[in-house]
Amino acid sequence: MSIIEEKSNISIHCEDTDINNSTNSISSLKENINEEYDHTSETSTVAVAIEFKKDDFVNIMTFGEYSQEEYENLPSLTIRVVVLSLLISSVVSTIDIFFAVRFPAVSVSALVSELVAFPLGKLWERVVPQSWFLLVPSYKTGEGLHWVKIYFNPCKFNRKEHTLIYTFNHMCTTTTLLFKFVYELIFYFKFKINAGGLFMFNLTTFLFAFGLAVFMRQVCVYPASQVWPETLGPSALLESFHSYQKNPTPSSSTHYKKSRYAAFWYTFVFSFIAYWFYDLIFPFLAYLGAFISWIKPDSAVLGQVFGLKGGLGMIPLTFSWPQINNISNPMLTPLWTLFNVYGSFVFWGLIILPALYYSNHWQTAHLPMMSNGIFNTNGTAYVVNKVINNKTMALSMEKYEKYSPVMAPIGMIIQICLQIGAFSAMMVVFFDGFYENVYLSYKKTIKDKNNHPSPHLPEMHWIFGCVSLCLGLILGCVFFAHWNEIMPIKGFIVSILIGIVIIIPVAMIEGKSAFVLNMQGFLELVGAYWFKGRPLAVTYFYNSSFAFIQYFSHIMQGIKMSIYSHVDMRSTMIVLFGAGVWGCLLSSLVPYWISHHIKGICTADNKYNLTCKSIKSLYTSNILWGLFGHKIFGPGGRYNIVLWFFLIGAMVSLVCVIIRRLRPQNKFFKDYFSPVLFMGGAGDLPTSTGVNYHSWFIVGIIFNYFIYTKKNGWWKRYNLISGIGMNCGLAVAVIIVYFAVQYPGGVASYKWWATEVASSSCDAKGCPYKPASGIKKPSGLW
Repeated sequence: MSIIEEKSNISIHCEDTDINNSTNSISSLKENINEEYDHTSETSTVAVAIEFKKDDFVNIMTFGEYSQEEYENLPSLTIRVVVLSLLISSVVSTIDIFFAVRFPAVSVSALVSELVAFPLGKLWERVVPQSWFLLVPSYKTGEGLHWVKIYFNPCKFNRKEHTLIYTFNHMCTTTTLLFKFVYELIFYFKFKINAGGLFMFNLTTFLFAFGLAVFMRQVCVYPASQVWPETLGPSALLESFHSYQKNPTPSSSTHYKKSRYAAFWYTFVFSFIAYWFYDLIFPFLAYLGAFISWIKPDSAVLGQVFGLKGGLGMIPLTFSWPQINNISNPMLTPLWTLFNVYGSFVFWGLIILPALYYSNHWQTAHLPMMSNGIFNTNGTAYVVNKVINNKTMALSMEKYEKYSPVMAPIGMIIQICLQIGAFSAMMVVFFDGFYENVYLSYKKTIKDKNNHPSPHLPEMHWIFGCVSLCLGLILGCVFFAHWNEIMPIKGFIVSILIGIVIIIPVAMIEGKSAFVLNMQGFLELVGAYWFKGRPLAVTYFYNSSFAFIQYFSHIMQGIKMSIYSHVDMRSTMIVLFGAGVWGCLLSSLVPYWISHHIKGICTADNKYNLTCKSIKSLYTSNILWGLFGHKIFGPGGRYNIVLWFFLIGAMVSLVCVIIRRLRPQNKFFKDYFSPVLFMGGAGDLPTSTGVNYHSWFIVGIIFNYFIYTKKNGWWKRYNLISGIGMNCGLAVAVIIVYFAVQYPGGVASYKWWATEVASSSCDAKGCPYKPASGIKKPSGLW
């Protein structure tokens, strides 16, 4: 039985689509979903128990004002979709790429494109003529030109079109992630490469991701247990825009009269207005829980224990939605994920980290607790340019010995340990359930088309996946053969193979939990060992795998969005492919043009504040791994404990696997505890601090436990749309505040107690527990 019975057509004219009779209805759709869940294997990559139940999100998959037969025959891939997708994505991506180098930076969420697309689609519906006649050459020889009727406005702007526009922009935003890498190459590595070479590298990683997605969607998307919670919010927003049902459904409580559309705008306005207060007018509201550290601003301990900027946040009082929403949207996160991730933070962040820090292990008490920077023996930021040969980018041992060994803070050490531990834990659990979760799922969908979400529609043929993979391999080999001073071809192939090994379990975990495992530490460690002392090669190695994993994950999300909106798979894959190519083009050409036409960019005295602070931090991290990674984190290195986490992560998972086999009735290990999230849940420390974990967990528990159990009717009707309303209000407020107030310099003279108090204490300054002057130079070089 299929998850969702859907029918669609790529035609651009409503009246020309073939109408196939369908016996399904909304009720049968729910039955299909229920049956699919009932037959889902209990063993999974991550044990799932306290999750969204069968009918918790069926209301995001309605047909709005149409009957099912009418909806299924609406066009999806229209000229309107193509034009609006290209227009919106070009504007959004260009803003992201340009203002990423400015301080403070601004980023435009893909949700903004979903909001903007609706009025633009409706405007197109009202203004653009239904069809135009164009004079085109005949495909038959000797017949000259003839008139062709092309439908530019075939019908009302519908949910299918809206879904594809959002999917295009979401994918395009993802493929522009490598633009920081482009800036880093040009301004810091001083590497000479043309725009064509940058585009080729970006396109290579995308083609690999797309090719693998063609084959792996049967495993990572089609099973009903792969909910992909991140897509529920945008899907709920689409449903509210395109559903004209103003009254509660029969199953809803009669107490809830407001439509989901109204609920969205209520939460949107609330989030929009609130941002002005906690970010601009009264910034201390975002860090209110740190008030104890404000009482005694010079106390390092108070700042570390109660601080919200760089501390453990033991009083997690904040009115800032970005603080609460930092890890993921708590209202859209399953309860089992909340418990596992927060449990990971409690163990590693509140017990292990403070114990090591206050015992001054590795002399970390002389450094800030929550920092991911590197330091010298004076306790100040490590200046990597003082130890490298500026021409060859190689480590100068003479300069290194004269300057200082690298000192890593405890937050950074814990982060790397957990990212490595999460990798080994994930692989043990993945291979343990490989037969049931991968092999049987793939076999089931291949042998029986009724197990596809759209069994009566043509699938994207597997040959397209093969072509995409082959093109990616060819382009990658050509690129690294031409620029062989970067990295040999075998290094590129290894980076892709590692990505392939990681990508399926990472996607399956994200599809169930809404939590993205951070594999940065593992990838950079492998790159540092493979290319010892070559930071540029390590940078390329890491970005090849990183981009591959990110692209694959977002392709899976796009496919799931289309399933929820009943869009045919062929249109979806075409849109995703076009978005990937267009995004690769933008992420290569726009930063290349900016770097060659704007003078003084990425300099400290740039008059437009285009100082590239985030790019420089990325460069410093890559230099660290490239020059010292294999030394300080390797055997005999000062921080070689990170290597033990390969074993620790594997052992934690192995114990859980054995218990599940011997005691299948043990519900804790079978259904509730996830060894992968236990190892990787706190892997974002210290980037995410204590307040982010505390507030995220509290809000998630309130909505997904208390409200879910006590007011289930309200939860089913309003929770998803309220969560996405908060995100959308924030996204729009960020843009308006930035361009209307911050960019013109309106906040430069706006200073008073409420704007200064949160940054005046040791919480913000990162005061160490012990004075930096007490650091003893470590024995040995590393």
